[in-house]
Amino acid sequence: MRRDTLSSVLCLLPAAASLLGSAPATAAEPRPPGEAAAPPLLELPDPLSQEMGQLLTEGVTAAKTGELRAAERAFRAGLEKATASDNPRWIGRFRARLGDIYDSLRRHEQALEQYRQALAIHGALGERHNIAIDLNNLGVVYARLGQFDQALEHLSCAFALREALGSSGHPA
Repeated sequence: MRRDTLSSVLCLLPAAASLLGSAPATAAEPRPPGEAAAPPLLELPDPLSQEMGQLLTEGVTAAKTGELRAAERAFRAGLEKATASDNPRWIGRFRARLGDIYDSLRRHEQALEQYRQALAIHGALGERHNIAIDLNNLGVVYARLGQFDQALEHLSCAFALREALGSSGHPA
């Protein structure tokens, strides 16, 4: 897809449009020699990181076995810990997973809210791959609700962004 076509599609959604042509949020500023790099955002103090990873695994496992309420509890607990630790990557991750659970439970308005919040976080972080996933998820839920214009808008943006990212996850 040409860049001007991608821009016209992505301009419909500010979180996605702001990322077209922008540098990834993880691009680091040059550091003075000998200065240590800041740890990635997903690295938390060891016990907390392990606990959040365990809650994510617990929720995913429960969801795969159809135990949606148990998955919701695990993801909510993870979201609370991520919020308390002020770690946006974990917050975005848990919000997206809660959206999946709410969609499966047919609680579509709650799913939309979680996906919107995940999209805002992933947009702020510049996580283009996750933005495409969030846009796709929003489009699917809008379609389930019969809001086909909204569904088409979000699915088109998701498709255009995935096409622009290609298999590398970076703009072509």
